Amino acid sequence: MKPTLTPDEYVALRAAVEWPTMSAERAAEALRDSLATATERDDNSRLIGLARAIGDGFYVVIVDVMVHPDEQENGVAHRLLERLLAHEQVEGAGHLSLFAAPDATGLYESFGFEAGGGVYMRLTE
Repeated sequence: MKPTLTPDEYVALRAAVEWPTMSAERAAEALRDSLATATERDDNSRLIGLARAIGDGFYVVIVDVMVHPDEQENGVAHRLLERLLAHEQVEGAGHLSLFAAPDATGLYESFGFEAGGGVYMRLTE
């Protein structure tokens, strides 16, 4: 299920949704190390959506669920999650989690995700 996806496309989509970008080299590593990816393209083959899963097979985290701003509200994120959750590496996870932006929780809840009791923490500079 790992589609052909270039690092430049990945970086460009991150920029389009105003997420921090990275070098093409780092993007290539991130894509290579993904357990699974799901993509969606428009009629001109332009990447308009991406969802990735990372982890070790037991612990799996869904990351980078992003849809180009021109295509939001068209069901793209829902289709991406359907495909990603059906992937054998994701479907067989012992512990599946994700971090959701507050305005996206309804999407994830529709797939059975619920808020956990933990606290999201990250190391800052």
